[in-house]
Amino acid sequence: MRKRSAVSDLGTPALYCRDGAESHANHTSVRGHCMFSVAALTLWTLRSYAAPLPVTLSYDAPWECPNQDQFWRQLRGRSTRLAEQEQRELGIRIDAKISGSFSSYHGHLTLLGHDNSVVERDVSGPNCVDVSAALALITAVSIDGLRSNSLTDGSAPLRQEKAERRFSIGPVVGIHTGVAPHTVPTIGLAFVYHDWAKFGSPEFRLAAMFGWSQWQAFFDGGDARFRWFASRSTACPFQVRLASAAIGPCALLELGALTGEGRTGNGVKSETGLWLAPGALLNVAVRADPVWLRLAGGAVTPALRHQFQFLPNPVAFHVDSVALTAEFELAWAFK
Repeated sequence: MRKRSAVSDLGTPALYCRDGAESHANHTSVRGHCMFSVAALTLWTLRSYAAPLPVTLSYDAPWECPNQDQFWRQLRGRSTRLAEQEQRELGIRIDAKISGSFSSYHGHLTLLGHDNSVVERDVSGPNCVDVSAALALITAVSIDGLRSNSLTDGSAPLRQEKAERRFSIGPVVGIHTGVAPHTVPTIGLAFVYHDWAKFGSPEFRLAAMFGWSQWQAFFDGGDARFRWFASRSTACPFQVRLASAAIGPCALLELGALTGEGRTGNGVKSETGLWLAPGALLNVAVRADPVWLRLAGGAVTPALRHQFQFLPNPVAFHVDSVALTAEFELAWAFK
């Protein structure tokens, strides 16, 4: 009996469960107390496993330095991540150690992330309080940096996709061989939609174009000139991305009018015909935000081959079956 009393004084109720010499009433009471203690211990253990701490901190420093609680408070005050207590960020281990004495202290941090990434940092100073504060700041920055990296990895593609869908507008200059007897210059204004993030880096363009020729003599006392107005629609559904450049084929359609003017001693007379010409281009675009550069060249096939002539002769111009075209564009990009 003395043994049980001594054990009772030690506050170890689990030992009563193995003693069967007690009276029935006392045995019942002791057994109930034993079962309650075991249940409480079990619940405390399960709770500790169910609610793990956000971080595991190991802190070692000389006695004159701030203790672990003070270091933890500094760390919590500087780290946004620890202040938020986000459950998805569990599993970080911090090992902070300060060594030295008097006027020379050295702090070393080893941070182990939940993805097994390791960060190590060092700091030194003549005052242990300052070294502890600096070590807490470095630890907070490192912890928040782990989260920033993971968020950047997960969200960068979405931001990139939004930023890559752009519009641009700008002037176009080029040449065309199919709207006059010789190659003529062309100018225009283009409006472009380009999705650099989507597969194939598609590009769609609508341009208003104008081309003209100078007066040219065709016989003694008779000369002619030509003017061309057209909209040029271009679609590049699939292009290859090379860093900040894209290259690929494009289909185009020119729709407008071709006007010829003949001048003789009797005056000037003009005739206008419909211009309809499908074709294809090879397109090269370079991004240097906010400026875009583009160079393209290809050919068109006029569907209506008009003929312009002086009456009774000669023929001033007959539209060819194939015409070459090239253009350079300088555009300003915007969202």
